[in-house]
Amino acid sequence: MSARVQLHVLYAEWRRLTESEREAIFAGRWEELVPLQDTKRSLQGDIISATDAWQASADSPSSWRSEYESVFRPMVGELIRLETENQRLLGERATEVRRALGDLEQTQRRLCGVRRAYGGPVSTGWRSYS
Repeated sequence: MSARVQLHVLYAEWRRLTESEREAIFAGRWEELVPLQDTKRSLQGDIISATDAWQASADSPSSWRSEYESVFRPMVGELIRLETENQRLLGERATEVRRALGDLEQTQRRLCGVRRAYGGPVSTGWRSYS
């Protein structure tokens, strides 16, 4: 497989991983995000290697640059847009989770206040005097 074709495959894989991240964020499956990010981190090195190999095999730097700009620049731009959208969505979800946690903490404080107002824990009636 040529380095150019390999680069297409790698960018397609990056897109698939980014879409999987989006689905995980929507579903609140937070445990899936770290492995996806680790895979993308590994993919970065592969993309750099394929880009370097393709550039080295090009007839001239200007022909490589021209083809890269016309073929891959739009792909990279779309990936950046998807990554930015995921980051925005993750920020929104994090805000929702923080708000929900705040609500739960406030409820817990109120329940503790009610418990103090009405006494301690309910006694079972059993006592031991040894």
